[in-house]
Amino acid sequence: MNVENNQRYRDTEKRIQQAYWNLVNHKGGHKITVADICREANIHRTTFYGHFLDIYDLQEQAMKTQFMLFLQGFFNEDGNWSFREGMRKQIDFYYRNRKIIKRHLEMIEKQERHESTFEFEMDSRMMNTYQKIFQLKNEKEVSYHQKFFHTGLEAVVRQWIRGGCEEPAEEITDLLCRIFGM
Repeated sequence: MNVENNQRYRDTEKRIQQAYWNLVNHKGGHKITVADICREANIHRTTFYGHFLDIYDLQEQAMKTQFMLFLQGFFNEDGNWSFREGMRKQIDFYYRNRKIIKRHLEMIEKQERHESTFEFEMDSRMMNTYQKIFQLKNEKEVSYHQKFFHTGLEAVVRQWIRGGCEEPAEEITDLLCRIFGM
């Protein structure tokens, strides 16, 4: 049986991630333990470890899941691409969760990992829209453009979060829209 495609497995993983975000919002992201997650999600430790390697793996997956949800925010109710609206939702999320994101970025740097939290894979609808909006000729150009986009976005967000989010979220959204020509 393919466990990861099992609906109960997916539901439990979603519940674990929701427990994580609940704790982040209440504890500020400091000293969240597997025991805390298990209590909040009402699961056993073995269930947790059936889904994640450790708390850092959960943190990384929760960030990536959240980022994928943001991507859907780039499409407005009519199904049209809205860079400003999608970026506003992202920046607002980063602001509300700045403590945990700062901690996550520090953890990545400590482990000297070079993967980006901001990278993602687009579904075909998003890929086609992205390709049209940025007038890209093929998948290779899309790949290069995505790498540029992710690296730039991550650099701006890192600097903003390290600076204590002094500028309002709307100002950062405007800046990113200008940087990316949107």
